[in-house]
Amino acid sequence: LIHLKLRIFSPARSFSSRLFTQFPLSIYLGWICIATVANISATLVGLQWTGWGFSEGFWALLMLLVATALTAFLVLHRRNPYIGLVTVWALYGINLKHQELNHPSSPNIITFAWVGMGFLIVLVLLQVYRNYLQQRRQIPSPD
Repeated sequence: LIHLKLRIFSPARSFSSRLFTQFPLSIYLGWICIATVANISATLVGLQWTGWGFSEGFWALLMLLVATALTAFLVLHRRNPYIGLVTVWALYGINLKHQELNHPSSPNIITFAWVGMGFLIVLVLLQVYRNYLQQRRQIPSPD
């Protein structure tokens, strides 16, 4: 709601507005999204949910896919590259954890985390460039 009401992220805003308001609130929204996915996963594990016959590895990959898709939507639809940075950081942490775990599904999770990070980094850079172009069009030329 904060994101929508305050029109975060708007490339047309001043640099100071983006830095001191939009950046922190965007990072906060990114963490809320990632924490929601993580908390749903933790709750299902705590309830000893059987996963309708699918493996834990399948569900882990599905949750990573949901987090990546949600982030991609917010980066592109809301024009907010900062949210993507949070998910890249979270995927990197998941990658590191699964390198330690050596669980049977860890290689697939590590691979997906790397692919997700690469995909989101490309989207973030694309959105930064699109925001730059939009902001540049709104600034009157000095002529």
